[in-house]
Amino acid sequence: MTKLLKPYCTKNGAWQISWTENQKQQTLYLGKSVTKTKAEQIAKLVTEIHDYQLRGETLPQRVKQKLASLPPRIVTKMDAKAVCPVPRLTVRGLCEMHRASKIGFKPKTQSHYSTVRNVLLRYFDGMMDVQKMDRGAAENFCAKIRAEYAEATFSHYVRGFRNVFSLAIERGLLAQNPFQKISCGKDFNPLRHFFVTRSVISKILEHCRNDYERLALVLGRFGGLRIPSEVKDLTFADFANDKIRIHEDTKTGARFVPLFAEIREIFERLAADHSPDERIFAPKYANGFATKFLLRAMKLANIPRWPKLWINLRSTRITELMVAGTREKTLDNIFGNSARVRSKHYEQWEMEEEYRRMLGEPEAVVRFLCKNGGSLSETENIIVR
Repeated sequence: MTKLLKPYCTKNGAWQISWTENQKQQTLYLGKSVTKTKAEQIAKLVTEIHDYQLRGETLPQRVKQKLASLPPRIVTKMDAKAVCPVPRLTVRGLCEMHRASKIGFKPKTQSHYSTVRNVLLRYFDGMMDVQKMDRGAAENFCAKIRAEYAEATFSHYVRGFRNVFSLAIERGLLAQNPFQKISCGKDFNPLRHFFVTRSVISKILEHCRNDYERLALVLGRFGGLRIPSEVKDLTFADFANDKIRIHEDTKTGARFVPLFAEIREIFERLAADHSPDERIFAPKYANGFATKFLLRAMKLANIPRWPKLWINLRSTRITELMVAGTREKTLDNIFGNSARVRSKHYEQWEMEEEYRRMLGEPEAVVRFLCKNGGSLSETENIIVR
């Protein structure tokens, strides 16, 4: 057991700790701002570290956390004296650790965190020491992000930064998360809602090059499917008994979406020339091609781009079915959202008053659909009981 080190105060009021190592005098200057009690705690901690070093043992989590709670300038001085055995973790190293910890998560979750890590590495030197990331650095960083991105995107990023730096806390490298107390703001923006009318979709369908593109478009607009994640693995066998089977993970199982009339016609044309086990869409549809063909068709149809292309197609369908009087529980079963998520992200609240007046008034529903490019016969296709 190493003899317990004791701090002493110099004539100018600064505290320091001295010890002999390899027949050489070592001194750790703590400065005037350190109190006697704090100096004694640091001396005790240095003694503990010496004991573990002499025995060749790794530091327990308890000691690592004590080190992480010290002021950075003290840790830097301990490191210079070879007293600080805490591994120097860089921002890039932390991002790599975070990436490895998310293996096995849903692809969409992995993609989101990958974007979060890329933003971190774009603004910070990858070799920057994680311990130098304090509240001030985090606030300056977030100010730049807030100016560059929409509020909802900024909110998602801040939550992602917290998740990344929580690993540093788990490993005793930080005493607290520098992003913990930074306000996220709202994670949704109702001003980016856009109701995509049937007349608009009809014009775009005319400029699609083949039935694969048309099917992807109507699955997004009339099936409310997430494009491309929910269509990339669809086979022709998934369309059966007037339903579409949507593949999900083993935790939530599969869900079923009605085979609406707008989808059926295009699907039947494609299915006539393929076997049931074949995948409908080529892999390119999962790699951004779906958005490319949609933008191309919109340009040819002279349709301006609306915000959140595919999400607003899904939002429009959910809103449309609400107008038709579909029960909320039925909506949640069809689209795979909780009531909270549906209400927060998909229902187009800016038109809510008009919708409420329509519920239970079939004539008002027809007037609404006609106003947005629909017709009386189309109301039969959107009502789900």
